[in-house]
Amino acid sequence: MAKNDCHHKDKIIDYPHSGHKRSEYILPLSYLFLTNFKLTEIGDAMLLGKPFRPMEPVRYAEPFDSPEWGFQVKWDGVRILVHKLGRKVVLYNKKLHERTNQYPDLIEECLAVLDCQEAVLDGEVVVLAEGRPHFPRVLKRDWATNPRTIRSLVQQLPIAYMVFDLLHLDGVDLTNLTFWQRQEYLQQLVAPGSIIYPVETALGTGRSIFTAIVNRNLEGIVAKRLTSPYLLGQKSDFWRKIKNVKQQSFVVGGYLIKEGRPNSLLLGAYVENDLIYVGRVSSGLSAAHLNLIRDHFPPDPSVPSPFRDIPRLSLRETEVQWLPPCLVAVVEFQEWTDDLKVRHPKIIGFSTDSPESCTL
Repeated sequence: MAKNDCHHKDKIIDYPHSGHKRSEYILPLSYLFLTNFKLTEIGDAMLLGKPFRPMEPVRYAEPFDSPEWGFQVKWDGVRILVHKLGRKVVLYNKKLHERTNQYPDLIEECLAVLDCQEAVLDGEVVVLAEGRPHFPRVLKRDWATNPRTIRSLVQQLPIAYMVFDLLHLDGVDLTNLTFWQRQEYLQQLVAPGSIIYPVETALGTGRSIFTAIVNRNLEGIVAKRLTSPYLLGQKSDFWRKIKNVKQQSFVVGGYLIKEGRPNSLLLGAYVENDLIYVGRVSSGLSAAHLNLIRDHFPPDPSVPSPFRDIPRLSLRETEVQWLPPCLVAVVEFQEWTDDLKVRHPKIIGFSTDSPESCTL
């Protein structure tokens, strides 16, 4: 018996299915290997050590309960796929870009704790602040390219790798196994206690899990059908993301003018002493909001841009009025994009918070 078969023994597990419990037999890796178990269409798309696009969830309106589904916390980080090939580890993001140099601490930990020769893991790299993911901080890690800066950030901004799926293990493509079977193998391979954490799956109870993450101000949950395969490069209803709407205060650094009146606000937040542009908002702007801006901040071409980097505008957006950084807006949004912009923002109102308190 190969070394790794000792770590992945035959096992009977139970999971809820259509109102009753059903035993699902987890095949040993040796059997899967000997029978050349794989789904050709998917297996051929995943080459060990080469980038590929991961499976993605669809957006879903609200949490639900179902015995056919498992529910995981959605961690607000950078999607990273780990490829382990013997004593070599390569990291890729979901856009097929290599990220091996950015996370030397994750490389070291994979070599130390993953007791296997080959593996492909799927998860999120996060930087935690007060127990919650801090997306701008993990982007600071992800965007770093200078070796000296990377070494410094390893100490300043320690990461955690929240791994939620296992796609390949010691010569066997696991993508055609069910989600629940892959979780069994993942839990046996990765023990919590390092910077690599297997994400827990709650069975059937989506509503209570969502309430808990809302109370902790986390990003949301992902519902995953227990019997589903892993579909590389596909967005599938087998996975459903249910988002917790974020709310944050931002500095209004300017506004776009359309037909002679304010049309959308340009938002920013401070990183140290620099005001960073994070996107624009027009949804939720009422007549009262627009009148306040027009009356208190009339067009004045002498006002310079308060942003460190001037936002990119389209050719049609020629009229912009910059503002001194004194007005604060409260904004709801779905999530941060990979380039640190707010997605689907909606203005709630203006705030008396100090602009200096609007930080990333």
